Amino acid sequence: WFSPDKVQEIRRFRHSIPEGTNDFVYRKVGTDCAVPLDRMKETHEYWIEQLDEYTAYCRKEGFVGLDNQFGVEIGHPFSGHMHYNLLNSKVTYEEARKVQGRIIQKAIELGGVPSGEHGIGAKTAYVCVDGQFYDVPLLELLYGGLAVKEVSYLKVQLGAQNLNRGVLTPFF
Repeated sequence: WFSPDKVQEIRRFRHSIPEGTNDFVYRKVGTDCAVPLDRMKETHEYWIEQLDEYTAYCRKEGFVGLDNQFGVEIGHPFSGHMHYNLLNSKVTYEEARKVQGRIIQKAIELGGVPSGEHGIGAKTAYVCVDGQFYDVPLLELLYGGLAVKEVSYLKVQLGAQNLNRGVLTPFF
């Protein structure tokens, strides 16, 4: 197999891809979805379909991407966990967020989750839903509006309303 040094080299290279693409975007737009292994092919095909549509949109808007590429697919395919990152500009950012929302919705529809090893943070706690540019908490997508209210209530009861304010639950 590989020596420890070679493993480190591969790991550095793998992490340089998403970090490198961040230099070419207006704002980072990506996913951290995980789906059951038997749904990976369907997930990948959906990504390709969404990327093709997004690419056409970008070209129409005059955004050239990076070497004429508009998205990056990396991750852990043998564990059903992929990252789909979209290159974007000020002009295409809103459309990239819509694609991100559709991919997250598809992962949930396929029995997956919107967040794998990276968790839900301030940048990914809210997504566009049904192609509309308004933000919905991921917690609400997964468990419904009542869950958001219950978590908000618990945070207040625990005196933690300022803990991760605006992440998972709306601002108080």
